[in-house]
Amino acid sequence: MRTIKFSKMHGLGNDFLVVNNITNSFSELEPEQVVNICQRRFGVGADGILVIYPPQNKQNDCKVIIHNADGSQAEMCGNGIRCVSHYLALNDITKKDKQTIETAAGLIKPEILDLGYDKAKIKVNLGKPSFSPADIPLIDSFSTCAEGSFTGNIHVEDENFKFTAVSMGNPHAVFFLSEDPEEFPVSELGPKIENHRYFPEKTNVEFAQIVAADKIKVRVWERGSGLTLACGTGAAATLAAAVKNQLANREALLNLPGGNLEVSWPAEDIFIIGPSEVVYQGQITNY
Repeated sequence: MRTIKFSKMHGLGNDFLVVNNITNSFSELEPEQVVNICQRRFGVGADGILVIYPPQNKQNDCKVIIHNADGSQAEMCGNGIRCVSHYLALNDITKKDKQTIETAAGLIKPEILDLGYDKAKIKVNLGKPSFSPADIPLIDSFSTCAEGSFTGNIHVEDENFKFTAVSMGNPHAVFFLSEDPEEFPVSELGPKIENHRYFPEKTNVEFAQIVAADKIKVRVWERGSGLTLACGTGAAATLAAAVKNQLANREALLNLPGGNLEVSWPAEDIFIIGPSEVVYQGQITNY
């Protein structure tokens, strides 16, 4: 009988199953298994599954594989990294407050600011945002764009929309709206932009309204998971795009449907501060 033990956790409603595979006690999850587990009516239900492995470099604390709800894998997940950091501390995998986690997007460094069993407050260095078309990536026809920033137009549903493309180790397309994102057809346009030909590896999509220079309201259509209550890298990408377009300060409160994230871009690297919460412990049998 196959059994996986997990912790159900979330960061601002962006929810995950966090699984400890440090001992490599089970083989890598197949996409179909991930889809079945993440279904909210027929499975456990989650935006994704975060599987923790031993680090490739012993100086680091762990390696994490990030599975989206559709069975694909993501390079990075800001809310998920906070949950992993919280899990590492709760399960004595590391006793360090400042951790280093290996991801497909490189080394990510969370710092636990306040640790409790049910809830923690964690700061994450997400690294340097990139506006290079090759890093995002965008299709080759954009390869001659300036390195400093990239803003373009995309044609969807017989309308042209202006967007700014950003890589946070994973791709983002940020759209600034004059209206409240709650009133915008995110569920209709999100999947069409995610799968648009401009983005050969698909993209996360952020629909943002500048409320003030230090406050931005945003809804996210997450690549591989759909409409989510929060997205850490999406919040960071939104602030980076807002700063590049001279729409916001370098430090702002990002208001997402699941709650607020503190985001700052003081120099090269961008940081997010937000919660991680434990919902319950469980196990899956014959998945």
